[in-house]
Amino acid sequence: MKRKVPVILSMLLAAGITAPALTVEAAPAFNPYKTIQAEAKFGDSGVEVTTEASGAKVVSSIDKGDYFFVKDVNFSEGLSKIAISAKAEGPAVIEVRKGGADGEVLGNIKLSNTNGEYKDFSAAMKNVEGKDTIAFVGAGGSVSIDY
Repeated sequence: MKRKVPVILSMLLAAGITAPALTVEAAPAFNPYKTIQAEAKFGDSGVEVTTEASGAKVVSSIDKGDYFFVKDVNFSEGLSKIAISAKAEGPAVIEVRKGGADGEVLGNIKLSNTNGEYKDFSAAMKNVEGKDTIAFVGAGGSVSIDY
């Protein structure tokens, strides 16, 4: 039986009969110069994706040591700052890291108590060029991030 398979396969190839080509799809490259929803993450630890009363999906329960990351963020125009829409139950800090949760710290986004509302926060970052993984790591407090 083992000999028939290679012989049949060889005959099909010789006759020009082949299997259809497979299309391989890569992970999408994210454009950081437009809004990226936080739930479009590729990995995480200790966080949850929840749905707010408004219907918006958010990454929540980001406490100290918890993180999520996005792969293939294309910084073709470089990086000077990152802005997020987030809510915090009190003072909090999100570290932005290059390469993953244990990577180089690019900067810290400091949040104040938002009284249950999402607010915009931003911080200066070290420059990054090209495609990279960006991780958002809880460094203190409790935070939910929308985008």
